[in-house]
Amino acid sequence: GGAEGGAEDEDLAKTFAAAARAVARNRAAETAEPVDQVAAYFKSLIEEWERELESKPADWVYSNAGKQSVANCRLCKQHMRPLFKRIKRRELPVDIERALFLIVKSMKERNYRKAADMYIGIAVGNAAWPIGVTSVGIHERSAREKIGAQTQAHAMHDEETRKYLQSIKRLITFAQRAYPTVPSLSLDFNSGYNGWDKDALKAADEVLDIRAQVPALLALPANGDGWKSQDGDTRTWKSLLTHAYDGTEHAKGGKKVDIDKIRTMKDEIIARDKGMYDARSGHLTRDPKAHSHDR
Repeated sequence: GGAEGGAEDEDLAKTFAAAARAVARNRAAETAEPVDQVAAYFKSLIEEWERELESKPADWVYSNAGKQSVANCRLCKQHMRPLFKRIKRRELPVDIERALFLIVKSMKERNYRKAADMYIGIAVGNAAWPIGVTSVGIHERSAREKIGAQTQAHAMHDEETRKYLQSIKRLITFAQRAYPTVPSLSLDFNSGYNGWDKDALKAADEVLDIRAQVPALLALPANGDGWKSQDGDTRTWKSLLTHAYDGTEHAKGGKKVDIDKIRTMKDEIIARDKGMYDARSGHLTRDPKAHSHDR
């Protein structure tokens, strides 16, 4: 009995020590540059996900659901490494750097629906995607080549970027269960992927009223229709990125950024293979060899 009690005390001490280190890192990250805050937050979520899986019983770990969760966590950690390296070397395109900060900011506020909107903005942007019928006869529609998924230089054209963006989507899903919020601020609430949001929400609400735990709800006006005010931000994607760092220490005394004049992910993709870019139309060509003579 004494040996078992000693082992339990040791495990409890390790858990408290890990939690204390996480709190210390989070406090240090609050004063760091925005891009370093992004890295620190995502690293802490990955560590938390790993600790949760380690605490699971062996029967669950070897079940189909357990194997899938462990594989997802490992894959997520592996795919996030290139992002952390780019952040450390300050090689991240400015548009992605600012969009990731907006995602992290929304996740900390437990507004996962807004974080998902930011994710869509960074992954697809304003690229034109084919919706509905694009060819209704023997003749091709006018400017048909401009609306194919392969004709836009968005982030998903880059393999490395695509992998870490998908991993960030997984972390949003995990955070929604680890730090639950109300259904209206959730992404695919209680979908069953990576656990059940409803169970986590009920458990958190039993400890403390969930409305007192969600920063996004606390920030709403006390009177009037608070739910409508959540959708009050109608700024363009360019405006959101331009003002992403407003209110942070990094923004104080800094120069205003012109999003049109900074290096973006699209610039990186085009620079990597200039033969894919048609200067006349401003779109990627279907056939990379079409402009090989320009090289």
